[in-house]
Amino acid sequence: MASKPAERTRADYRKEFGLDCADEFFDRIHELELIVAKRGWLLRKQFNSNWCAFKASSNRAAFGIAIDRGTRDIYLYIKRVKPLVGAFPEVMRRYHEVHDQAEYFLKPGMELESFMPLFELAHRRSPAGM
Repeated sequence: MASKPAERTRADYRKEFGLDCADEFFDRIHELELIVAKRGWLLRKQFNSNWCAFKASSNRAAFGIAIDRGTRDIYLYIKRVKPLVGAFPEVMRRYHEVHDQAEYFLKPGMELESFMPLFELAHRRSPAGM
């Protein structure tokens, strides 16, 4: 039986994406962790090659933080929120139809709390919120 791959570390991301990019990535993950904890949402982190998803027990992501492989920009993605994105004030990077997620580049000084209406909708639509 194949063993589960080890979870990626900050050092892994620094090696692949550079010190500044990796540190910003982990800072944004921490910021999102604080929001999840404050709301009492039962979501766990799962790291992958260029993203960290916050998932319910069903393994279905509600939202997460990712690194654009080309530009190395950090962006937020929020699942299953299409009905709200048109009325949301932040400029969207894109709506990824295949993954059913809104994506927003995170500019310096932009606080994740400003996305709370979208986080709440994504959480309600995840198995953790049902």
